[in-house]
Amino acid sequence: VPDEVFRGYVSENFDTDGSGGLSESEINAVTKIDVSGTEEACGNVQSLEGVEYFTALTSLNCRYNQLTSLDVSKNTALEMLQCNDNQLTDLDVSKNTALKYLYCYVNQLKNVDVSKNSAIQVLNCYGTQITNLDVSSNTNLRVLVCSVNKLTSLDVSNNSALGYLDCNSNLLTSLDVSNNTALTDLYCQYNKLTSLDVSNNTALTKLECFENYFYIGNVSSYNLANFPTGYDPAKASNWTGATYDSATNTITNFTSEAITYDYDCGNGKTATFILIVDLLDPVESFVNRLYTILLGRNAEPDGLADWTNRLKSGTATSAEIVSGIAGSQEFANFGLSNEEIVERMYLAMLDRPSDAAGKASWVNGLNSGMTVNGIVNGFSGSQEFGQICAEYGIQAGSVSSLEARDKSAGLTSFIARMYTKALGRGYDVAGLNDWTNRYLTGTATISDIAYGFIFSPEFVYKNLSDSDYVDTLYRTFFNREPDEGGKADWMSKLAGGMSREDVLSGFVGSQECANLVASFGI
Repeated sequence: VPDEVFRGYVSENFDTDGSGGLSESEINAVTKIDVSGTEEACGNVQSLEGVEYFTALTSLNCRYNQLTSLDVSKNTALEMLQCNDNQLTDLDVSKNTALKYLYCYVNQLKNVDVSKNSAIQVLNCYGTQITNLDVSSNTNLRVLVCSVNKLTSLDVSNNSALGYLDCNSNLLTSLDVSNNTALTDLYCQYNKLTSLDVSNNTALTKLECFENYFYIGNVSSYNLANFPTGYDPAKASNWTGATYDSATNTITNFTSEAITYDYDCGNGKTATFILIVDLLDPVESFVNRLYTILLGRNAEPDGLADWTNRLKSGTATSAEIVSGIAGSQEFANFGLSNEEIVERMYLAMLDRPSDAAGKASWVNGLNSGMTVNGIVNGFSGSQEFGQICAEYGIQAGSVSSLEARDKSAGLTSFIARMYTKALGRGYDVAGLNDWTNRYLTGTATISDIAYGFIFSPEFVYKNLSDSDYVDTLYRTFFNREPDEGGKADWMSKLAGGMSREDVLSGFVGSQECANLVASFGI
């Protein structure tokens, strides 16, 4: 077991006779391993090499760590695997035929292959960047969460036991749930669906399918026979922004860039779908597109004229228009979570669902004090936003007036964490802006920031003992609890006359601290 943290866990929990090694009986007695970190305090396990010896293992929880690989091929008794929130790029569970629960979300997986896991009941692969998911052999599947990926299709026709399906924020153009009669919860919002039939889903109690929009291009009419499979014109009604001709199944006479219609999903449930057409002046089209995605409605005439004039006159950039709409009271009134805000910004500025790593970074930035302007400015320089703007004949630009906390999600998260770890409280906006500005302008280094917090009057006033002081440094700069030997060494140095300033210098100058800082992209 080469990983020091994992080895310490194994020794502490399974070396029952204190021999310094594990006997065969001690190994065979291990059915559960939990080395998980938390969202607030990520663990420091970088390798689980050695886990293969625990062949009786039925539950492995290694979430919120720093794993880049994981081999569970020898753990054939495994029933639950929680490896979410790591840095895995590959995961092979083909030998884990007893597996019932798999949580592998928020990784960088290119594929999630569960074709050999017929016993699986719960699969959560949210935010793993996958483009394909085959669950046809998982007939015992009860819960499937595959949201925030890049799926263009999803076949759940063999999953008759499925009770909970969350496939939101993908690229799905159709979804057939007619065989899923046990379904009670369905979340398929932020896709490109044009229809949805839940008439067979009599157990359904929760349905979210808002903001499914389908782009039909720059046309003067559109034949709905070109819609994805499943659309039934007889179930569509209340067309706005266009005239529907039932004889030809065609829409014409467009009066809005965002055409909406209600669709009878069955079981007394109706959903509204949106078609996007390029009809307006290109700049007006750009503004109206933002209204549609961010506010879920067409732009009112005054707002459309105002933003269009600002963009054409050069008094506002494209990015500043996004900022203005996303920063409006109307947007705030939606009460969106930070995860939902980030997802909507991806759709507005990059025209796609988020990727797991990017979403996690931006959500952490918002949680740490960044405003939505930080996301706008981060996306405004991207090739994707530039391409969208180019399609409308405009320049992307940027947000000209930014607070320091909006200029770097990683830096803002790092500074906010200093408040929590060192001072034991949340950040104040003035302080957050001050420290981020100092670093960005080159007037303060990471070392200066560390000294600023640790030797601030607020920290000094705590009057910590040497033991508590060292504990705080471990948590703040190593993101972990102290190891016994390391702490004893620092305590000995303090007792021998080393100053607290020199101890801090040792922590801040260490490779472990450098690794922590680097994890924030600083």
